[in-house]
Amino acid sequence: FDKVSLGTKNKKNDLSHDYFAGELVSRSLKDFGKIQYFLNDPINKDYKDYFFDSAAELNQLIAVKRDSFGVFEEVFLFIYKKVCDGNNELKGSKRHVITLLHFMYAECLIGKK
Repeated sequence: FDKVSLGTKNKKNDLSHDYFAGELVSRSLKDFGKIQYFLNDPINKDYKDYFFDSAAELNQLIAVKRDSFGVFEEVFLFIYKKVCDGNNELKGSKRHVITLLHFMYAECLIGKK
């Protein structure tokens, strides 16, 4: 299966241009290569499996609950808050959660294709 263009994906998912350009492209995109490198390293196979399992589960939850949200950035914020609120283990690393969500989105692992 081919990935769709992000412009098409953004329209299908109702992700605003301002959020896409200001957050995903400006802040997260620079780390996508590092994530891909990490996932492709055979030593990280277990983490890669966890990552893809988590993405598949999130995608199912998003598909079922999508009508509960307006624009797709609300979905990102909701998941971020669920993962990070009250989680002291992520202190200093919470910004990476949104980057991973953006990566999952850009790789067509979550949201409509």
